[in-house]
Amino acid sequence: MTFAKIFDSEKHGQLLLKEDVSEEGNPELRLYFQINGESVCSVALHFKDNEDGWKRADAAFAEFSLELAEDLMKSVPQEVFDLYK
Repeated sequence: MTFAKIFDSEKHGQLLLKEDVSEEGNPELRLYFQINGESVCSVALHFKDNEDGWKRADAAFAEFSLELAEDLMKSVPQEVFDLYK
């Protein structure tokens, strides 16, 4: 079973998507990225902890693409990137 995908983004470099379980036990997709070769950060998409939530997380993982990863990166506030200038 595949649980991770790596994307190479021209703008953001290497992006790692991992299908996992949150600390609360809910299914989640977490996108990891590195800022200026220093800190590794992540953003997450959470799903409900029920049969439908697990199916949605699996479907979202299967469909996740470089374009979606780059769109998700837009949710990271510019101030986070500014910390590493």
